[in-house]
Amino acid sequence: MSATIRESIIAELTDLLEDCAWTSVTAPSVHRGRQVFDPDTEPPPIITVLPRSEENQNTDYGMHDLTMRVDIICLERMSGQNPSELGEAILGEMIRSVFGYEAAGPTRVGGMTDTHADQIIYRSGGIDAYPDELGQQILHVGISIDIRYQTNAGDPYSNI
Repeated sequence: MSATIRESIIAELTDLLEDCAWTSVTAPSVHRGRQVFDPDTEPPPIITVLPRSEENQNTDYGMHDLTMRVDIICLERMSGQNPSELGEAILGEMIRSVFGYEAAGPTRVGGMTDTHADQIIYRSGGIDAYPDELGQQILHVGISIDIRYQTNAGDPYSNI
């Protein structure tokens, strides 16, 4: 059986983050649907993609107009860097990776395609947790996005 449209969107987003040419962090491992990591056995940098519940609005045309929230979080170990400066660099790269940007000339770099998703909306982002003096020296930086897409009513595999 083929993937649902939702699964195709999540897979595209995960691939996009894996393929990003990160400069603020070095070769982060990208995970889906995981919130707990052991920094001793799974060292940062780690990026996790957390798809959340979706909301539906039925249309007059027999379609489900869906909005899925997705949280993307990067965990990075501090090694003498200023947490605010590193966090802002990670945040910027996350946003550029998901939404893409215009490079020299009319060339678009990165960003989600409109193959399955109709719209990607930036909800919020920033440093979720600074390292503390006594605990792990791990910085948490994240963004929350809404992804709008459509499926046929009762058929999560099709939107035509």
